Amino acid sequence: MTDHGDNQQGRNLTSAYLSISGMAKAYRGTPALKSVDLDVNEGEFVALLGPSGCGKSTLLRLVAGLLEPDEGTITLADQRIGHLPAYKRDIGLVFQNYALFPHMTVARNVRFGLDMRNMPRAEAETRVADALALVKLEHLAARMPSELSGGQQQRVALARAIAIRPRLLLLDEPLSNLDAVLRASVRTELRELHARTGLTIVMVTHDQVEAMTMADRIAVMSDGEVLQHDTPQQIYEQPASDFVAKFVGTPPAAMLQVDRKIDGRFAVGDTIWSPSPELEAVLAPIQRVAVALGLRPDHLALTSADAPHALPATIRTVEYLGAERLVHVEAGGQMLVIRLSADEPVVTGAVGVAIVKSPPVFDLTTGLRLGRAG
Repeated sequence: MTDHGDNQQGRNLTSAYLSISGMAKAYRGTPALKSVDLDVNEGEFVALLGPSGCGKSTLLRLVAGLLEPDEGTITLADQRIGHLPAYKRDIGLVFQNYALFPHMTVARNVRFGLDMRNMPRAEAETRVADALALVKLEHLAARMPSELSGGQQQRVALARAIAIRPRLLLLDEPLSNLDAVLRASVRTELRELHARTGLTIVMVTHDQVEAMTMADRIAVMSDGEVLQHDTPQQIYEQPASDFVAKFVGTPPAAMLQVDRKIDGRFAVGDTIWSPSPELEAVLAPIQRVAVALGLRPDHLALTSADAPHALPATIRTVEYLGAERLVHVEAGGQMLVIRLSADEPVVTGAVGVAIVKSPPVFDLTTGLRLGRAG
């Protein structure tokens, strides 16, 4: 077993504020994490994004000290913390269900962590007032949790975590219990809170909209591994794999298989296709019989079926979303989605799909990105 910080009382200098190295965890022989490495800078908001069962909550609980790793080290503020129990790590944690004490007022809930640390009453009350002011709930200090809305309960849980002035704040699916309208407003409040406090935050979420709108960087996870750790813009525009391209984006990228014929021509299904010179220049050096183009709606435009370099297609459905519409088309037996503004006309019958921006290209077998498109 690799040392994961036991009996490490000294300092371990690192450039990252939070550094996770070689982290592995298995349940009954089934790996939940596979040697994960992840660095978080001080004051950064990082989202762990992935589907259920990918290992993101396991990773968060290992950092919090609620689970014991099989292998790996965790360094926080230049100190190994793997040997420390959870209550000595100075880490704030907000659970999915908020975990408020129903028999305590809002103020007593927020003060709970301070009382556990035997903080003098006067200082504790000051900290409670400051924390409630940060989440704009000072006027509800005497309320009971049952008298609060879901959004207010979530902010109480945040205030309780902030009151201890943690070195790190961990959020485990903090918005999942809120309705869609409230979730959008709380996303904004969390970003404002981060800006006001400068806290280092790591958030677990399966919702890519939450990750894209809130995080400075996103670690996309699947099957116990971090597939890509980068800014939201880079993950959207330069996905490292087809999984990342399909998981991030609304709607996600469509994978269009393109085959290279013996004579050098390209085909989509049974349709021989002549890509634009710009796209052909991207495809030419990639020595594969077949590849997948990761096509987002903004890579595409509707045109006439006989337009140069257009891919012949048929419109299947149109989704009306108010300011825009999503047009679902079938091309070569494969489905694509094109985004149109509400005032753009949608023709019927046979159409053409133009690729107006070079998309990322992926290996059909490994799913990894090939070359440098765009």
